[in-house]
Amino acid sequence: MACKEEAGSAYLVNELVRLVYLTFNIQDATYGDTDLGVYAHAGAPLFEAILRQADRQFDGASSYVHMDASARA
Repeated sequence: MACKEEAGSAYLVNELVRLVYLTFNIQDATYGDTDLGVYAHAGAPLFEAILRQADRQFDGASSYVHMDASARA
């Protein structure tokens, strides 16, 4: 809930994305019964917002900022 309360961090967002992939892949191995649409609906708005932000960042940030961020990732 930290991300909802604006107390999140890049680490927590990364872990959330990893958890989505992890649970999806474990369910794909037949361990789970969540409707697969939940994954699509949970991910789509999040990723759409991130892609819009990425477009703005690619337009505005200098290349050295992108290289530094890529190295940290």
